[in-house]
Amino acid sequence: MQCTSVHCCSRLSLVLPLLLLLPFPAFADVEFVRVTCIEGTRYLSVEYVSMPSDAVEGVGSDYASGEALQAWRREFIPIWARSGYRDPARLRYTCKLGTSTYEITSVRGVNEPNCDDGPIKLTLRSQDDTYLENLNLSPSCARGTALRSVELWEGYGGRTPQQMRICVFDNQDTAQSCVDYRPHPGQFETNPPISQVDLDEFVARRKAGFGKPAKKGEFVRDARDLTRFMEIRYPCEFRNLKLPNDAVIYAVAGGRFEPLPFRIGAHPDSYQSDLIVNAPGKKVALLLLGYEQSVWNIRWTPGTDIVAVAATGSGRQAFAGIPRGVPTFSPHDGSGFACKYPEGFDSTAVQRKDRAKVDPIAMEIYRRPTDGMFVGYRQPAIAGDPLPPSAQLIQSSDTPPESFRVSRP
Repeated sequence: MQCTSVHCCSRLSLVLPLLLLLPFPAFADVEFVRVTCIEGTRYLSVEYVSMPSDAVEGVGSDYASGEALQAWRREFIPIWARSGYRDPARLRYTCKLGTSTYEITSVRGVNEPNCDDGPIKLTLRSQDDTYLENLNLSPSCARGTALRSVELWEGYGGRTPQQMRICVFDNQDTAQSCVDYRPHPGQFETNPPISQVDLDEFVARRKAGFGKPAKKGEFVRDARDLTRFMEIRYPCEFRNLKLPNDAVIYAVAGGRFEPLPFRIGAHPDSYQSDLIVNAPGKKVALLLLGYEQSVWNIRWTPGTDIVAVAATGSGRQAFAGIPRGVPTFSPHDGSGFACKYPEGFDSTAVQRKDRAKVDPIAMEIYRRPTDGMFVGYRQPAIAGDPLPPSAQLIQSSDTPPESFRVSRP
């Protein structure tokens, strides 16, 4: 219609807003969570799938009445479910792989503006462990990063995933990127799940160049690897340790580090430092402030009782001479105990006067402050009382330095 008069145009301006309010047919896709569980190969995958509603519920469903649409859904949705395409609004699915039983659940989150449905929230757990917790699964109507899929391979002989692969939508479009993740590396008995905050931060830091510190001393989580990124979320903690009430905490730094003819970890250079503990009649928990990849060769005097040994440092710290039954803690990269170090702390330059800086580390690891601070200046460190010239020294043969040699780090 062509408007040629002011009167006509004014009538048209009143009609157009009314037309915009009329109910036009919606063409929203139908969203599924597709689950594949193959016990024979110990494989599980969970994937977001979106399809045109007509392709799922029957031809003409976009124009159907509410009653007819419900009838279509009652007929077609169960058929899709039998092939692994499940309703994300109330999913509760279990998958048995080896000795583990995995549970996949999803719900609809709170509706966002201009969205018919809320985002799908996915949780994945097994036994007492949760791996993913309330993560967005779909690129639509979700704030933050959205999962495209997650796969896991159950390790033979273990009860935790040997490996997981997590794929996310990139820039909220059809592109996606995938990363591998080992939820229980090394000695880690359990670890907190990946949350939406963790996933958002990981993706943001990767896009920003893996997360480089803005200034010296600032702590930034390493986003080159999701496993490493998740290991260092929380303060250091010596798990399941129960120290005697009368134990003393001795912090030790420095010493004389000699190169080893073999390596004990991924770095090509490894060192050994001798440490003597002289505290007759005392139960001693050691806090070794290391940095380089090192073996601490520990000896002690008669009557000294070493009840625990812990270390700091991103390089592997090994403890030679300690009986196998003594609890040890080394939070180096890849150990499964890697953790966030205090900002601005440099273990290579620590001195006796820096005990106030070391106490927060002792509180995180041992839940107690230090009872003594000992530093070796280019000579073997001695923790405790001064060592008599003729003192007898004890060392266990359970863990010689050579026992920490690795052939293919």
